[in-house]
Amino acid sequence: ASSITNAYEILGDKRLLAVFQTTFNIPKQTSALDIDRQAKMVEEKLDLKDLQDPAKVEKLLVRFTAMYDMANPSTNMAPSVQLFGGAAEIGISPSILATLQSFKLGGR
Repeated sequence: ASSITNAYEILGDKRLLAVFQTTFNIPKQTSALDIDRQAKMVEEKLDLKDLQDPAKVEKLLVRFTAMYDMANPSTNMAPSVQLFGGAAEIGISPSILATLQSFKLGGR
C-alpha cells in the first residue's frame, strides 16, 4: 500500500479496485464512469497519504474485512456448533458492521 501514489494506481489494479469498492461500499458499476471521475471518487473517499501509515492501513483492512463479511455472509457453522446440533449463526451483527461502515479513516 505504501507504494501507491495516485488514484489511478488503484483503478488500474483489479484487486486494489475490488478492495476499494468493497471497503467504501462502491458499486462495481461505477467502473463504467469516466476514469477521471472515478479517480476523484477515490481521492474523496481515501486520503492516499494514509497508505503510508501502517496503523491507518490496518484500520482500512479491518474496515474492508467487515464490509466484505457483510456483503458475503457465511452460512457455514463452526464445527463446535455443528457437533451440538445448533443452528445459530456466529458472526458480527449487521448493525455493528453498518456502524463500522460509517467511520472515516484518519478522523478522531
